[in-house]
Amino acid sequence: MYNYQVLPDLTADEYAELKADIQARGVMVPIEFDEQGNTLDGHHRLKICEELGITDYPKVIRAGMTEEEKRTHARKLNMARRHLSREQKQALSAE
Repeated sequence: MYNYQVLPDLTADEYAELKADIQARGVMVPIEFDEQGNTLDGHHRLKICEELGITDYPKVIRAGMTEEEKRTHARKLNMARRHLSREQKQALSAE
């Protein structure tokens, strides 16, 4: 399996907050996979679902993407959602 987790893990507080939200409301943003089942986006959401025993969550399968396209896709999605410093965003853009 390939790893498309392009950003650092959430802090313990961020993870706990996301877990509490998923437990209360379910997964609101689909977890994205490639056609081989590799997680492109939603690593933390998937891990939380596994911890909570949630098996029915929204999914999107992105087929036909190259490795470069998958990494770019993952990076863009995460940059749009995560609270990153300017330096972190510049480092991700440089990749």
